[in-house]
Amino acid sequence: MAVTTVRPNATASGSGSFTISGGSGSLHAALNDDSDSTFIQKTSSVVGQASAILDFGTTTISASQRVKQVRIRARCSTPTSAGKINVFLGSRADNQNYFHSALAIRGQNSAATTFTGPWFTGAPNGEDWSQTTIDGLRAKVTEYNDTGVLGSIYALYIDVDKSAQPSVTVSAPTSTISNTASPDVTWAFSD
Repeated sequence: MAVTTVRPNATASGSGSFTISGGSGSLHAALNDDSDSTFIQKTSSVVGQASAILDFGTTTISASQRVKQVRIRARCSTPTSAGKINVFLGSRADNQNYFHSALAIRGQNSAATTFTGPWFTGAPNGEDWSQTTIDGLRAKVTEYNDTGVLGSIYALYIDVDKSAQPSVTVSAPTSTISNTASPDVTWAFSD
C-alpha cells in the first residue's frame, strides 16, 4: 500500500458559518496546521446546522499506477453527549459536487480525537477514481448543534491509496496460429 495524504488548501464555501480559534486566517489553514490549539467551530450566531466545503491538494497518478481506494480522516472533539458532526468525502467533477457519507461523529469526545472513515474504492460520482476525481477532492463538514454544545474540528486529511497497475503477460501461444482450432492461451497475472 502506497498511501499519500493530502490536506485542505482552499475554502470553497461556508467560511462565514464558522469561527476560527487559534490564529489561522482561513478555514483551510486552520485545518491544515497540525495544531490542536487551532480549530474551527460553528459561529454561535448561526441557528441550526452549518456546513463548510474545503478543497484539497492533489497527488499525481502516473500511467503505471491506479487509485485503489480513498478515505477521509477528521480530528474533532464534542463537549457533550449531544455532539453531532458529519464529515463527508467528496470530489468536484463536471462542475458538480459529489459526496460520500463518510464520518458521523456522535456523543461526547472531550479530547481531540482522530476519526477515520471507511475506504471507498469508487469516486462519489459513481466512477472509478481517476486523476480528475483526485484533482477535485473536497470535504464537507457539518455541525448540527447550537451554542453550548458546539464541536471543534482541528484537522482534515484525505488518504489516497495508490498501487501499480495490474499486468498480464501472455506466455502461450508463442508462434503464429495457422489453423482454425482454438489454441490454449496461458498468461500470468500480477497485481
